[in-house]
Amino acid sequence: MSTAHDSDLERAGPFLLAGRTAATEWVSLLLRRAGREVRLLEPRAEGVAVRAAWSEDAEGDAESFPSVAAAAAAHDTSALFIDYDDREGWPDGVVPEELPCPAVVISAFGRGPDAPRGGTLTVSAASGVLHLTGASGDPEGRPLLLHDRQTETIAGSYAAIALLLAASRSRPGHLIELTKHECFSICSAGEVVKWTYAGLSPTRLGSALFQPMEVMSASDGDLFVLCTSEEQWQRLMREMGDPEWASWEIFAHRGLRGENWDVLEPRLAEWMATRSCDELMDLALRERLPFAFALAPRGVEELEEEMSGSADVRDWLYRSTPSPQSAPPAPGSPGARAADLARPLEGVTVLDLSTVWATPLSTAQLAHFGARVIKVESQYRLDHTRSRIGELSLPDAHLPEWDRKGSFRETNQGKESATVNLGTAEGQRLLLDLAGQADVIVSNFTPGVAERLGLSAEALWEANPGLIIGRLSAYHPDSHLSRLVGFGYAMLLACGFGYQGEGEPWIDRSIAYPDPQAGFVLAFAMVDALQRRERSGRGALIEVDLFGPSAAMHRYLGRSYPPSEGAPRPLDAARGFELAAPAFSECLPCRHEEWVAVVCESGEEVARLASVLGADGPAAGESPRELARRLGQVSVQREAQQLEALLRDRGLAAQRVLDLRQLVREAGLTSAAHASSGLFRVPEGERHIHAASPWVLDGERYDSNRRAPRLGEHTPAVLADLLGLAPDAIADLETRKVAW
Repeated sequence: MSTAHDSDLERAGPFLLAGRTAATEWVSLLLRRAGREVRLLEPRAEGVAVRAAWSEDAEGDAESFPSVAAAAAAHDTSALFIDYDDREGWPDGVVPEELPCPAVVISAFGRGPDAPRGGTLTVSAASGVLHLTGASGDPEGRPLLLHDRQTETIAGSYAAIALLLAASRSRPGHLIELTKHECFSICSAGEVVKWTYAGLSPTRLGSALFQPMEVMSASDGDLFVLCTSEEQWQRLMREMGDPEWASWEIFAHRGLRGENWDVLEPRLAEWMATRSCDELMDLALRERLPFAFALAPRGVEELEEEMSGSADVRDWLYRSTPSPQSAPPAPGSPGARAADLARPLEGVTVLDLSTVWATPLSTAQLAHFGARVIKVESQYRLDHTRSRIGELSLPDAHLPEWDRKGSFRETNQGKESATVNLGTAEGQRLLLDLAGQADVIVSNFTPGVAERLGLSAEALWEANPGLIIGRLSAYHPDSHLSRLVGFGYAMLLACGFGYQGEGEPWIDRSIAYPDPQAGFVLAFAMVDALQRRERSGRGALIEVDLFGPSAAMHRYLGRSYPPSEGAPRPLDAARGFELAAPAFSECLPCRHEEWVAVVCESGEEVARLASVLGADGPAAGESPRELARRLGQVSVQREAQQLEALLRDRGLAAQRVLDLRQLVREAGLTSAAHASSGLFRVPEGERHIHAASPWVLDGERYDSNRRAPRLGEHTPAVLADLLGLAPDAIADLETRKVAW
């Protein structure tokens, strides 16, 4: 495995990062994992200063410059990053002029003077994710955060990808602009389709999607117990000895089990309590049940350190192994074409064998940047989102159901579809032939499956030494947990995002947050590998698991980082600066069961909040949550929209907690006339709205803006373009169900 210190890239100027925020720290961590040099740009009373905040020279003297442009020029800067949410350092939101390098800038809701202030809580509220997140055991039904930096890492990953592309494909003065609101709203897009396609509005207060789907106590700890299909439920009942109550009509299917959970839960709990966590996880492995440990963040960090064999958080993000041989770029390959930041991955061909969310979301980003992404499926092996219940496009009734599902259409925009039956030896050989002509191949098979299909890294590199192989799994592929089924909602608890503290109920209602977290890290690593290949000709095996980036987030952005004295910690894995925590970041209840998220950066703002509500300020020893409950006794008498406006008028960061219907109604649509605004748009050839790309280059949005493909829609074109097959040869493969 290559380490974060290794770099076969030609020496280039550093990336200058500005803004003392968690997003800046996450960007620095990703860039340093990729072997890039980063330096911190800080404002001064006169001009700016540059210092090596993330290296052994971190305590060295800072270099002073009269302007940002002068600092960038002096360091031959690859690209500049500014997070304008650092309002003390960069309060005006103005992009420096006459920059000698491209720039990537980010803010919560935009840099304009009328843009609302924002923090993780308010951005989460505006994206719809906060409305979806809560604890079924919480009698207040309060909207909750999974992590107090949850928006920063998602937006930071987007920014890091943009920085890599800007540094290699851009011209001085190019500006890529992002908002954390748009970046994080991608995380709720998979739930939005339930509203736009099926009229359903998921909520943290509703019944569970599956049952059982709860944190339950074993004899020595907690587990998240989940059955996503009737087959899994029957296997669990068989293991429990087929109890008589399992045949009751009230438990006949998952809908009824949800309605009668108060009857079912104690029966399951009694049996679970007689088994240890290890016994139950052995059962999960044996019967292919998506159970997971329910872990606190500290437990996640310790387990990742054990699985990876490293205490360096950079190693937890992804693993990169170069191919043993190199292949010179072919004429017209990505390395040979002219730089174009508008479509920086044009000419790159990606084979996408993945399914569900995390990995298809990753390859969708490559499609937005101009790559040709070919979804490889077959009628024997569909993307699981093609078979989900509901989410049907009613206006497309003439299409097969597998082409009408909203979740599939959301994460596969801009891709092509080719059918290859990997259940046959000939289909496996056909895929190897396609891999020989591709640049990237991506999958999320359970570890070991690719090898059984003849798609080991060695076999793929024999076909194409320059191939980038991207793989995403639930757990580290070499660990004792690698064979477990990693279902998104279960991984939420396994990755430490359900823990609120000792004695508090587990957060068990939300999005599958580790999926986009890992998916964007995979996209970053693949872009980095493509850039390395331009210089070395060597491919790479990139391995990401859902667990690793989540563990890195807990430790690196945790309040106790760096670890205690004596713990192993490489110097240049240290943070560049202390991360400030807001004095108050809570949700206040309003009329009609609505909530308003409020963030106060200082004690003065907390006092101002209490004054606006006509309440006393915080009492000595009163915690923020206790203060929120007291203020909530007053706020609950107000309309949410009125309270939001009142607090903003008093200079406070406030945002209504939007449900998915409100999100769609208020977010606006991206159009040709307003390319740089709006969370959603209707892709070409589509009838429904879907999430727009969050990247905006010089006022124009990066976006594939094409609908998701029909199953096998592009099979003839793909086989003809990549392999030169004639129509009769393609028809023969389809007839024999090799390409089917």
